[in-house]
Amino acid sequence: MTFPPFHWWRTVLWLIPAIAVYTVVLGALSLTSILIDRRGHFAHRCARLWSWLILVTTGVRVRVSGREWVTSNRSYVFVSNHQSIYDFPVLITSIPLQLRIIAKASLGSFPVLGWHLRYTGHLLINRARAGRATLASVSRLMRRGHSLIVFPEGTRSIDGEVLRFKRGVFSLAIEAGLPVVPVALIGSRHVMRKGRLMTCPGDVELVIHEPLSTDGLARSDARLLAERVHNIIATTVRARDDISNEISQSVPEAVADAIASFVRLGVLRFDGVTVRLATGEDSRTEIASAASEKIVRVAEERIHLVRAMCRQLGMDPTRTRPSSEALLRRLRRGQPWPQINTLVDLCNRCSLETQLPYGLYDVDQIVGAVGLRVGGNGAEYAGIGRPVVHIEGRPALFDEQGPFGNPTSDSIRTMITVRTTRVLVIVCGPRALDRVELDAVLDLTAQGASEKRRWIESCE
Repeated sequence: MTFPPFHWWRTVLWLIPAIAVYTVVLGALSLTSILIDRRGHFAHRCARLWSWLILVTTGVRVRVSGREWVTSNRSYVFVSNHQSIYDFPVLITSIPLQLRIIAKASLGSFPVLGWHLRYTGHLLINRARAGRATLASVSRLMRRGHSLIVFPEGTRSIDGEVLRFKRGVFSLAIEAGLPVVPVALIGSRHVMRKGRLMTCPGDVELVIHEPLSTDGLARSDARLLAERVHNIIATTVRARDDISNEISQSVPEAVADAIASFVRLGVLRFDGVTVRLATGEDSRTEIASAASEKIVRVAEERIHLVRAMCRQLGMDPTRTRPSSEALLRRLRRGQPWPQINTLVDLCNRCSLETQLPYGLYDVDQIVGAVGLRVGGNGAEYAGIGRPVVHIEGRPALFDEQGPFGNPTSDSIRTMITVRTTRVLVIVCGPRALDRVELDAVLDLTAQGASEKRRWIESCE
């Protein structure tokens, strides 16, 4: 039996009840305020406080740039990419204007939240009868000095890639004569992914771009305007999201057919990292956290799955232990915990917690394309702590210079040092491991790397 991870329990037992309390209390204040404040300004402050409480309770830290592009004396249409249900709390707490959203009319019937939307000036649209009535509603917003937030993708992106924008909102902005402000959200998908009931603390970046005037544009220009805004946002997201779960440059582009049915790879890429030599206190903190929170929950079943994978790949896991199990055996025997550097120690902790083998590589030491395949006759490499790692008949990662890592040991050639600035992390999971579980493992690692980066920056 597999137990849900720590953050799932935290979400269900703490976060959801807390948000329910925030919603009831602040929703009641918001609705009551409508009796004396028909413009909805006090209700908007309630919504901002509600959003701020959610972000603080979840552990979301937001960094904002570009606020200087907007002023409080006019209305805008803020167009944002959409990664998570946390996007709205991030936007409403970060943009210092009276903001309203366009939502389906059916949301107005939801208790508390729907009532707030209906009575505080948000646009609840019946799509079957949208048109001039929507434009009239936008005109009323302008007269009140309100601005709109819209997500033209129409759905949340799972992998962070900005989806195609629908044109309707751009036609609306052109007809209303409102400037369009491109807004890029980076990292919110790591807080709560689409389709998953689990939140994780994390960092989110919000980039507000220069407003684009719609003066002189006709409805026929809506498509070109949508493409222009999409390009601005997509370029920003790609440039600033330095953690990528996609198979791209310098990550495995091929898994040999002979082993593809046994292995499921998880990949992370970190650029611009700072690696520091570890101290005894760092190591004690890392291992105490790992031992106290997660190991017992996943160990036995995950060990069984990883051993089965190794046997399918032609390896005897009782003779050559997967790196994750070797760490656990060291811990259980009370042996000294390896202290290498901040990044290696982080991935060792994650490998221990998840009981999956981790590979950690310096991208600048990798040459050309990377693939996972079975080693040929006499294949070997110089390993970390082992003079020679023999991989004949065993799976290993290869680049143009040869093999450099496998589930039991990595190479000296691509090892992480204090000079490393670009890092490739590869998690080698059994095919039986669900993709959602593997994504949760990658999220755990990404969040740990983010926390470690902030700690290093605070010490400098």
